[in-house]
Amino acid sequence: MKPIIRSVTIFLDRINDWSRNSVVGAVEEAVDVLDGVVEVLRDHGFSVWTRRLSLPKPLASIYGGIAGWVADTNVLDKGVLVSLGGIDVDGASVEVLAEVLDQGFYTPLFPRNSQDYRRFSEILHGLSGIDPLYCTRVALSLYGGFLETPYFPLSTSVGGLGVGIAFLYPHILARVYRDGGVEGVTDYVRRCSVEVAGLLREIAPRLVMDLSISPWMEYSVAGLVKTVTGSDPWEPGFLHGIRLLNNVLEAIVSEGKQFTGFNEVMLPLAEDNMLKDAGYRGMVRARDFLLYSSVCVAGPDMIALPMDRDRLTKYIMDAAAIASTKKKPMALRVIPVDNKPWEKIELGMFGKIPVIDY
Repeated sequence: MKPIIRSVTIFLDRINDWSRNSVVGAVEEAVDVLDGVVEVLRDHGFSVWTRRLSLPKPLASIYGGIAGWVADTNVLDKGVLVSLGGIDVDGASVEVLAEVLDQGFYTPLFPRNSQDYRRFSEILHGLSGIDPLYCTRVALSLYGGFLETPYFPLSTSVGGLGVGIAFLYPHILARVYRDGGVEGVTDYVRRCSVEVAGLLREIAPRLVMDLSISPWMEYSVAGLVKTVTGSDPWEPGFLHGIRLLNNVLEAIVSEGKQFTGFNEVMLPLAEDNMLKDAGYRGMVRARDFLLYSSVCVAGPDMIALPMDRDRLTKYIMDAAAIASTKKKPMALRVIPVDNKPWEKIELGMFGKIPVIDY
């Protein structure tokens, strides 16, 4: 059973001269590599779900202009998702971000101090007031540095021209676990990484992988955790299941230097049908996602909350406290909306999702 390739991400080469010609040339070179990698994977029977491009963090003074330069290459029209590499919270404005996000770009935001948590809350409320979908394309870094990962929005190219791979495989891992337990899951994930590395070793200028276990709707990570422990997301034992799966990933990641990014269980509410259902029923709240994060999950992700600038600021502070304790890559992506808890909202390609309470 081959996993779905959730994303093939090309990390843009380092840019010393942030001019239009330099950026456009680097993007065009990167897309050529990206197309070649995707072709090889498909020729060997892999289904490639998304193609992505991640930039280095640009100068704040030209952040908005870079979006236009990249758009001029028609890379977005080709269906490639693009992360602009990020901007500091204190240098970001709702107006510029809205313009960039409206074109379809993604971006991480980087805080410099705890005061930026309130600023980020203000930014999210401003963006959501224009279009809640914008908030799905920005994430706050709670890591303390740049993170090179195929997972958007928290993706920044830091190592030069390279290729990143992420898998979509919770449905397969559930079957593997039923047949072979934790050891079977470990063997399967290891074989996936070895096979893809072997195929791309000659064509990729630099290859890295993020082995994170992430969901997409019916391919539920919450369902996988329940398979492992028998526990629903609101029941005792669920955290233990997260930890068991993260132990698998940690063991494999420790074996090589080609792994990058989160390499953890991911539980984005809007992307996991079991979590959505739990939200509709009022069985999970925002605080539960902090609890999940405490045992090593990538962070509170894709949750819709009632608009409340002060409460969201405090929630961000709590997430930052967990990240500081874990000392692992962690992000926060939330959507403040003008709805009450347990109501439904329409969120583009994510469909209907529940608004949950704090």
